[in-house]
Amino acid sequence: MTLNPNGACVTPNELWPDERERQQMEQMIERIIVGHYQTSTAALHARSIFTDPGDATGPDKCIKWLSQNTSDQSINTAKMRAGYDAKLYAVPDIISARDPFASSEYYEIKPDSNNGRREGQGKITRFNRLIKDFHLRLAAGHEYDPIRSSPFPSSISIGGATYDLELKWWQETRGLILYEICYQKRQEQEQEQTSHAGEALLLLLGVALAIMLGMGARGAGWQPAGGLVGPGHGPEA
Repeated sequence: MTLNPNGACVTPNELWPDERERQQMEQMIERIIVGHYQTSTAALHARSIFTDPGDATGPDKCIKWLSQNTSDQSINTAKMRAGYDAKLYAVPDIISARDPFASSEYYEIKPDSNNGRREGQGKITRFNRLIKDFHLRLAAGHEYDPIRSSPFPSSISIGGATYDLELKWWQETRGLILYEICYQKRQEQEQEQTSHAGEALLLLLGVALAIMLGMGARGAGWQPAGGLVGPGHGPEA
């Protein structure tokens, strides 16, 4: 695969073909989005927030959190665990417990691709099944709909051209947050669009973003302020 040397929006699947590497990058992006959610007005009145650890401990930690934050009933944790073992339920990326509990909500984060949308909707369907089976007062989230922006740590230079980078994310439907990675060549520069340039850009963009996303996930002097990480523009949330 080659990329347009002038600019485009892509997903991790296009930048990191190795599955293990791609999953690591997706987890870094999710951590950045979760970090922004935790500073948003949607989380302001939460008495507790669950975030998916992204590993095999997710179901057990989700069960424990739900049992501790469902004040109006006792949850049959063994039954819930059996449902997870049977792949009937899913662990969303974010769950909030707010007062009143009826306003509590959850979100799933996925790349803006056909697979991402399908997997995201599938996880929402399976978590909704859990909500129904255990009569929980939880709903797919709608209050978190990021529209602000903040600078990416830096631009990158490839083959004599300078590129500005953005990580964009938004609420696609209730409970589903989608994201994409966008790059744009500086307008004052011109570059011949060739297959060779596109292949080089694909490789180097993936490396540069891996470094930058690692900085963001670790909080190394960069905290995103909104749903667009890149050159600042747009109204504040």
